[in-house]
Order: sequence, then structure tokens, then C-alpha cells
Amino acid sequence: GAFAKERDTVANVPVSMRSQPQQACYADARLFASLYEEGSATYVEDISLLSEARSTIGLRKRNDMTDGLRHIHSSVSLLEMSVVALRADPAVPYDDVYDVGFYGQGVLYNIGYVMAKAIVESDGPQGLAAFLREPPYKFVLHYTQLPEYATDEDHPGLGPNTMAAVNQFVSGCK
Repeated sequence: GAFAKERDTVANVPVSMRSQPQQACYADARLFASLYEEGSATYVEDISLLSEARSTIGLRKRNDMTDGLRHIHSSVSLLEMSVVALRADPAVPYDDVYDVGFYGQGVLYNIGYVMAKAIVESDGPQGLAAFLREPPYKFVLHYTQLPEYATDEDHPGLGPNTMAAVNQFVSGCK
């Protein structure tokens, strides 16, 4: 995505030369970047306009989003399972995780959207845009630092493996 190099999502070391922990860090960075990119894009597109949808595609998107937000715990669970899968030995390939989470029903769009929306509610649109040039884990970390974090369905808590991955970046995941 835009500013990927500034956000340090593109590693200069070939995959074959990375250790398993380095590969996990890289995969987590890609996952967190996708959460930010897809969640922010969903927020910016203004899903409230889907209430006026009449086309087959528009109706499907509205129903998927409505159902996904109604069952946000499933999105949190899939994010947690994605982190576990990317850190397994052997790891599930990133593209396979992406396909499950972001294609079809797009279950991971929902948690990315909820995180982006919460950040905008707290910090304004400029607060969300600030993450364009930041490492992707900072988007997830900031969400978990909001006062409303883990207080209700609109601000769901993240799983322990997801938090461990974020904290590994804070400690210098390389």
C-alpha cells in the first residue's frame, strides 16, 4: 500500500535468509498493515451509504458488513487465529491467511474497520491518517491504548497472541 516503505512493511532480507522469528515478525507486519489499509479504506468509504444500496453487489456488501459487525467477536477470533497461524512452525503462508481473512466475506475487514473508526472517534481523521507513515503495529497498539478499548462491542479487546505479537514489535521485533 501507500507509504509501505515508510511503515517498514517491506523487508530487505530475502525470505529464505530470515530466521523463523524474523519470518513471523515480517508476516505479522504484513497482517497489521492489511488491517490498517483495509480497515481505513472501509472507514473512508462511508459504510452508512450502504443503507441505500440496491444492486446485488451493494446489498451483499451491506449484509456482509452488517452481519460482520454484529458478530465482531468472530473477526477478533480470526485475527487471533491468523497471528497463531503465521507464527506456527511451519507457518501458514501469508497469502493463505490473507485469502481467508480479507476475501469473500472479508471477516478481517470488520475488525480493521472497528479499530479505524475508534481511532477516528478519539483522535479525528488526522489521527487515523498519521499511521500512513508509521510501522503497522502502531495502528494496532494505539487502538489498544484508547480509553474505550475492550469496553464494549464497538471496542472489542484483542486476543493474547495478537497482543503478544504487538508487544514483540514494541520490544524490537526484527
